[in-house]
Amino acid sequence: MSAILVSADTTSRAAGFALIRITGAAAFQDEPGFQIRRSADWAESALGPSGWQVADATLIPDSVIVDGADLVLRVGPDVCLHVEVGVYGVSLPAAEINATAVWPEIDTVGIDPTRQSPPPSPPPPPPPPDSPSTVAQGVQPIPIAADESKPAPSRRGIWLALGAVLLVAAGGLALALTHPWSPAPVTVADQQPKPPPAVPPTEPEQPPAPSPPSPTPPSPPSPSPSPPPVALDTMSVKDLITRNNPGDMTDQAQQRLASHPQEAMLLLETAGDDRNHGPALALLAQLYDPNKPRRGGIGADARQAAKYYRQAQAAGQSDAVAADREALRAYLDQRRQAGDLTAKLTLQDFWP
Repeated sequence: MSAILVSADTTSRAAGFALIRITGAAAFQDEPGFQIRRSADWAESALGPSGWQVADATLIPDSVIVDGADLVLRVGPDVCLHVEVGVYGVSLPAAEINATAVWPEIDTVGIDPTRQSPPPSPPPPPPPPDSPSTVAQGVQPIPIAADESKPAPSRRGIWLALGAVLLVAAGGLALALTHPWSPAPVTVADQQPKPPPAVPPTEPEQPPAPSPPSPTPPSPPSPSPSPPPVALDTMSVKDLITRNNPGDMTDQAQQRLASHPQEAMLLLETAGDDRNHGPALALLAQLYDPNKPRRGGIGADARQAAKYYRQAQAAGQSDAVAADREALRAYLDQRRQAGDLTAKLTLQDFWP
């Protein structure tokens, strides 16, 4: 049975390249078309040239490498930009090979071709002619001309009007001098003091009203019944992730590993990589460890195992993974002495 292993292309200087190794498929180097599918929970589950789509599509790698009996497909950003870390179904139709592969983390920073600057906003429409903005831009109101049909008063008419005003004022002054004003006589009755206003009799002071009785305190509410237990075994992967309990995700991953390995790996990676849950990281490391028996169809990947062992140790699982991590280091050291470049780089990256 052929296995499919996916790793980052560390030999490339550019970001966004991966290597898909298909064991025992070197004879099909002239027919390297491959397919990638994700879980059936997705409406668009097949990867095409422009991204995820409904119909199956055959992809062509950037280059093909024959390594002994293995066929290595080198793919670039056209594939890596659409595939996130997780478990996928990968097939080589020419060889009738269908297997489950774990897609690792591929650096794609700075190569996203879909990011575009927003289009410039259109200019605002011109204001109407009578709006206040039009006046503010320098359009001044037109002055109204005086009524030229009425002639301006002459100087002779002005003097005649002024003389009439002075004549009326002189007549009024003469009348005031010949008839002086005198106040009206005041009678004795008007000079008698007025009696003070009557004061209403005061009412006797009323006693204060009694205070109302204090209300009886309400009885404490009865405790609400406890919710029924959640049936985790029947929950979907999306519901388990939404519930956001890393411990439950790890337990369910262990139960589903044999029957639903893709769901198990997705739960473990969510609890481990996203939530930094120590037991999930430790289980991921053991699944990739070449020293451990293979489970759930997960291929051995010493670099992934070294990565997760170190993360599990940092998350408080030192006692649980110390012996397995040391055994993996010894395994990689033997491979390094045999000339394995990948083992040498893994030792340099994950052991001081």
